[in-house]
Parts: sequence; structure tokens; C-alpha cells
Amino acid sequence: MTNVLVVRANNRPDGISTKMFETYIEEAKKVEGINLKIYDVFEEDMPYFGQQLFDAFAKTEEGKELTEYESRLLAAKQKAMDLVTEVDVIVFAFPLWNLTIPETLHTFYD
Repeated sequence: MTNVLVVRANNRPDGISTKMFETYIEEAKKVEGINLKIYDVFEEDMPYFGQQLFDAFAKTEEGKELTEYESRLLAAKQKAMDLVTEVDVIVFAFPLWNLTIPETLHTFYD
């Protein structure tokens, strides 16, 4: 069994990369021996990873209480890390917006 994580990063219902994503999913489901997991960066709770994430790391090491936002950050980071380590293949479906990727996808990479 090959575990495949498909990271979707387009919230436009009729975008080209959305159509590519949908086509990939349809075709991948036809292949025997593939276990698909989909992670939609626009649907998941994926706060921006900035200084507050590092503050949360420090508080955790010091045994201090985390804010709700810091807890969300750590949970989002852990979920993404767990997904990446559980799979054999990662497929990214994303648009180029102004010649760059969506912010939420960049956060997922981080």
C-alpha cells in the first residue's frame, strides 16, 4: 500500500489547479494499492507560523501555560508534521498567485 498525501491549496472553485486536483483525485482512486489522504490548507486550522510559534516552543520548554492561539499553532504544526511522516508520497496542488504560492501553503511548508 502506498500512502499518498495530497495537499490542496486553492479555494477557488473553478480554478485551473482546482480542476487539476479533482482530476488527480479521480484518477488516483482508480489505482489499486493507493491510500489517499487530503489536506486542504484552506479548510484546516492553519494559523500563520511566526514569532508566536517560537514563543510557544519556549513556553512549552519552560512549562508555562500556553494561550489558546499558541495551542492552536502547536496543534497545527504537529498535525502537518504527522501527516508528512505517515506518507510515502506528497502531491501538491496549488495555483500561482502573483507569481507566488498561497500564504497558507507557505505556512504548511514551514
